[in-house]
Amino acid sequence: AKRTATNPDLAAALVRRVAELDLPPGSPVAVLVSGSFIGANIASIVAVETLGLKPVLVSSLGASMHGATDPELTWLDIEAELRARGVIATKSTVALIGGGSATGGGLSDEGVAAFRAAAQRNAVPVLDEGGVADLLDRVEALIAAEAGGQPPLLINSGGSVAALGTCIDGDRLPLLATGATLPCTDGVPGLVVRTANRAIPVVHLLNMREVAASWGLPYDPYPLPMVGNNRAVYGTPPG
Repeated sequence: AKRTATNPDLAAALVRRVAELDLPPGSPVAVLVSGSFIGANIASIVAVETLGLKPVLVSSLGASMHGATDPELTWLDIEAELRARGVIATKSTVALIGGGSATGGGLSDEGVAAFRAAAQRNAVPVLDEGGVADLLDRVEALIAAEAGGQPPLLINSGGSVAALGTCIDGDRLPLLATGATLPCTDGVPGLVVRTANRAIPVVHLLNMREVAASWGLPYDPYPLPMVGNNRAVYGTPPG
């Protein structure tokens, strides 16, 4: 799944889906990422910027295996390197520690300290106190303040508690939610459910098998395909 997300055609496929929403130029888009699916993080930011929209980026720093697990190269460090090289322009508005509570639950003290150090060296403020529901209220308030209101789209990359909440069925949320009411059984709803249940479109990049099958992308291709050669993504060339 992590390798599938590194296919640059994912960004192009995402451009097509977001373009279908016909958002006005400059519209804010909430982009929620974690340290797990680095390729999907980059695709999400690049797609929004390419369409002339404004990403409001919230980063959860926890990472599952094969994600940004190096304490000297966290997602925030990767994000800073991408900006320095001109790949993206966006900087995280705020960071969450991640883990089981979004504030470092289940992580070692050393791990939490490493994430705080990463936020400090990259000059990104951290929210790391409070219960999940209160924390997500504060994140939504920060997004609205940065966006000048409720963004008309949320793109989520990865399976952070900020995205999924603590719902026991949080890992079964759909790839696309447009006007659907999403369930949250026995837990606190995350930003994906909160946003979708306001009838705001959500793109949820987590189940990469579903993403690949739905968008005509190969699953775990080796070597990576030649960029721009996928007719399911780019259409049939003229002539």
